[in-house]
Amino acid sequence: MKKTGIIVILLTNLLVLLNGQTLEERENGIVARNQIKSKTQWDYKYTNGVLANTGSKVSVTTYDHAGNILEKDILNSKGAVVSSEKYEYDDNENRTYYLRNTTNGRYEKRSQYDNRNNLMVEAGFNGAENFKNTYTYGDDNKLQQIIFTINNRV
Repeated sequence: MKKTGIIVILLTNLLVLLNGQTLEERENGIVARNQIKSKTQWDYKYTNGVLANTGSKVSVTTYDHAGNILEKDILNSKGAVVSSEKYEYDDNENRTYYLRNTTNGRYEKRSQYDNRNNLMVEAGFNGAENFKNTYTYGDDNKLQQIIFTINNRV
């Protein structure tokens, strides 16, 4: 079983390298091309190798016109929302806002980009503390420095 997991991971990484896309980027393209507005995921159980007749809804995801996730709800086996995520994007499809609410707390992040689509600042609340990450790029557009701060301390 361990070998199978390792092989799957290696093949997945190889596909990403060959295609030059992450799985998320690939899914975004599929969603956008097919004008998918929402996706509902169901889980089904197997008993002695036989698929059950009924399953349970485990997530509902909504997308914008470009295939970006706008909202995602994770459901428990009774159909109640146990986690919700919200996303916002700028005109260049950069993710500018992320919010995750769970039964255990909240995580929130706002992101700012420069005119070259480089991530400049991420700031928010990680569930326990406020954080801010500042990114600096050189004239060659390569990342030079990241400053991580928690509660205004480097």
